[in-house]
Amino acid sequence: MMDGSRVRRGLAVVTLIAAFLLALAVSPATAPRADAAVVERTLGSAVVDSSRSQAPKWRRLDFTTSQTATATFRLAWSGNADLRFEIRLGATGAIIASNTTTGTSSPKTVDASLTAGTAYYAAIWAYSGVGTYTLTIAENIPDPPPPGGSDRTLSTGSLDSTRASAAKWVRVDFTTPRTATTALRLSWTGNADLRIEIRLAATGAIIARNITAGTTSPKTVDAPLTAGTAYYAAVWSYRGVAAYTLTIADGTVDPPPPGTRPNVVVIDLDDMNAVSLAYLPKINDWLVDGGTTFPNAYVSTPSCCPSRSTLMSGRYVHNNGQINQNNVGMDNDLTLQRYLRDAGYFTGHSGKYLHWWPLGSIAPHWDRWTYFKGGYENIWINFDGEGRQPPGYSTTIVFDQAIDYLADFDRRDDSRPFYMQLAPVAPHSPSIAEAKYASAAVPPAAVTPAHTETDRSDKPPFVINRTVNPSEIASTRTAMIRTLYSVDDQVDRFMRALQASGELDNTLVIFTSDNGYMWGEHGLGSKFLPYDPAVNVPFVIRWPGKVAAGVIDERAVTHVDIVPTVLAATGVTQNLAPVDGHDILGGHAREAGLTEYYYDTANGNGIPTWAAVRTADYLYVEYYGTSPSTTSTPTYREYYDMVTDPFQLVNLYRDGNGSNDPDTESLSAQLDALKSCSGNVCP
Repeated sequence: MMDGSRVRRGLAVVTLIAAFLLALAVSPATAPRADAAVVERTLGSAVVDSSRSQAPKWRRLDFTTSQTATATFRLAWSGNADLRFEIRLGATGAIIASNTTTGTSSPKTVDASLTAGTAYYAAIWAYSGVGTYTLTIAENIPDPPPPGGSDRTLSTGSLDSTRASAAKWVRVDFTTPRTATTALRLSWTGNADLRIEIRLAATGAIIARNITAGTTSPKTVDAPLTAGTAYYAAVWSYRGVAAYTLTIADGTVDPPPPGTRPNVVVIDLDDMNAVSLAYLPKINDWLVDGGTTFPNAYVSTPSCCPSRSTLMSGRYVHNNGQINQNNVGMDNDLTLQRYLRDAGYFTGHSGKYLHWWPLGSIAPHWDRWTYFKGGYENIWINFDGEGRQPPGYSTTIVFDQAIDYLADFDRRDDSRPFYMQLAPVAPHSPSIAEAKYASAAVPPAAVTPAHTETDRSDKPPFVINRTVNPSEIASTRTAMIRTLYSVDDQVDRFMRALQASGELDNTLVIFTSDNGYMWGEHGLGSKFLPYDPAVNVPFVIRWPGKVAAGVIDERAVTHVDIVPTVLAATGVTQNLAPVDGHDILGGHAREAGLTEYYYDTANGNGIPTWAAVRTADYLYVEYYGTSPSTTSTPTYREYYDMVTDPFQLVNLYRDGNGSNDPDTESLSAQLDALKSCSGNVCP
């Protein structure tokens, strides 16, 4: 038998354990509020289909909670399906709870420890079958009020006009989920005169204010707000000290949770000029109507591989080294695909890449790889390291692979974002149309003054000596447009696949071309020159909720801007080389841009090395000769007044009027600075 001291010691231990467990049970981290009941609210209802034939395979539901506690999630469904789900952190995708047990019995539940104000999401998928589900959460808070309901608090704090005890003013950033005129209310305690302005975050422009004099609290202001737009409230003490509270009556309890990292798709065509975009109705429906179009988009080098290297590196060719088609130039370690893959993105390339890259190998930093050098039919293609000559039309194969990548990345890890670079060869000549478009009608050509120019005596000798037969141009144009009809079909098909996978609304799409193409302007065909039809390319950005839909943005943009724009959108901060462009979505307005071309025997056209500075007012060009390394002594110059001469018809240096010649010295100095710029020094 135990003696009395051992019994007493045992009882003491039991008492301590019980007290510890009781303390855990009522700790602030898990105990419900005294005034809150456990309420089950619905997070979402939808259909999931493991085969994707009727609905997406998986869905994502974002949510927050205002209670730090353990909440119970309940997934119920109808249909003979095996549905599973996970609860993940919104910022990182880390799994904090899951129910992936096998079985078609509904419901399935899981308990998750949640923190107030933290962004989470539920990932729900059909492992087999088709199911119509409802996901609920049981937590110790009431349902959020409907739109137009209770105010939510944006900020609280203290203000002091003298700055002795607190800041004089505070900036409060916010967004709203509703497009409406919305009331903001500033209340305070203390004998103070507080005032408020509502401003656009991007520009600081005032959209509403209440700066009436007086110490009577509260003061209100009605502001016309747009859903998803970033604003801030400037709140300050004009006189006195006060403890303030700022609320907004937009019907939400918490600010919307931070968005997840977007998927990114760059579609880069080959030799598509800007005017061709009008001929593609499906791309217009998806991208132009659904995104922002930049009509003043220019490539930095109007030649295939140099342009593609700039797109991937965010650096001019004088910095990335890809000065012509076949030199081993760009460092693949200093590319967008490397930066995104290092940051956790899946990466996939399908289509044309770089001429000098061996057809039988895989470029680094791609998880999936489809590569060919050109052509439309019966071409050799590298599929993830395996070379073969498949049947089919190359444009279709590019997008077949892209859709396969979607499914593959989904199978590997639904929560990881992806980056795809899609590069069909269309409309590069010799342009071979898909069989169904071999005789398709094409729109009539729009004739501009550049097409009817008869006096080219002011142009460089190698331009004067090159004249293309109009019938040849017409034939080339027809063939190129017919290949673009297949691109239109396939982009439509790919966008529908994005939609079916549930990824469309979280995907940033950029559509462009590696360079433009001249269809008889200045008597020329092809590219490689500084004239607008050769360097002006289609450029559209679609990103629902982040980029305005159906909008024309007149700012000048260029391919050096693609990498910094994508890095900013994805939140990726590590890049191993300085980028020469700027974040387009950050509002940068370029005043001057560089276009450069290095003499290239692979192009076989005798065009010398040249460089140009372009602004809204003028185009200035210097030609240097047929040595790629000679870029200092101009042998010929061109200057076009882009305001009075937008079709580049009169070179003011060769118009016979010396009094209107521009200042060569200052223009040359400006161009020299651009030719050597690097990183944020580039304008």
